[in-house]
Amino acid sequence: MYGLSRSWIRVCIGFLLALSTSYASEVQRWDFATYKSHMDNASSSDRFLIAFTATWCGHCKRLKPTFRSLAKTLEGKVTVVDIEAPDEKALASLFNIEGFPQIFLITDWEVREYEGSRSHDDLTRFCEEGYKDVEPMPFIWSPFGPIGKIHFAMTSIGDQMLKFQQWILGDTLGFGTKIFIGLFAVFLFSAIGIFVVGAIVMAEERRGANKRD
Repeated sequence: MYGLSRSWIRVCIGFLLALSTSYASEVQRWDFATYKSHMDNASSSDRFLIAFTATWCGHCKRLKPTFRSLAKTLEGKVTVVDIEAPDEKALASLFNIEGFPQIFLITDWEVREYEGSRSHDDLTRFCEEGYKDVEPMPFIWSPFGPIGKIHFAMTSIGDQMLKFQQWILGDTLGFGTKIFIGLFAVFLFSAIGIFVVGAIVMAEERRGANKRD
C-alpha cells in the first residue's frame, strides 16, 4: 500500500511538471493587468517578444503558428506574448501601434521593434543576438520612459471614461441622474489624471536626482 502511494505521488509530480513545462512553452495572451504585473516584477535580464495582433488580420493569422513554434524554441530564454490590440487600446497606444502585426522585443528595459521577415529562423536570431544591431526606442518616448508613462496613464484614463460614458448612455438611469453622474465623473477623472501625471513627474525627478548622487 505504501509503495502504491509513492508511485501515485511520482505520477502526480510528473504530471504537474509536464503541465508547467507545457504552459511555459506556450504563447501567452496578455491584457493590461497581465502586462503590468509582468513588467512590475521583471528583472533586467528578462526578455519578452510581444506581438500586437488583431483577430481579423490575415498576416496575424499566419504569424500565430510561427509564434507557437518560437515559444518552444525560446523556452526559458524569451517569453513569447500575443496581445489582441483592438481589445487593449491603452497598451496599443503605449507602443504606438499603427498596423498589424507589430512585433517588439523588450530586454534590459529597452524596446526594439522587429521589422524583418516573420520566419521562425529570422525571429529566433533576432531574439538571441540580432536585436543588438537594432537601435532601441529613445528611452524618454519608450513605454518605460516618463513621456511613455504619462501617455499610458492618460490613455488608460480615457479608455475608462469611454466605458463609463457607454454605461451612462444606457437605459438604466434617469436623465437627471445621468447629468449629475456625468459632471461628477468629469471632475473625478480630471483630478485622477492630474494626480497621476504629477506622481510620474515627481518619480522621474527623484530617480534623476538619485542617479546624479
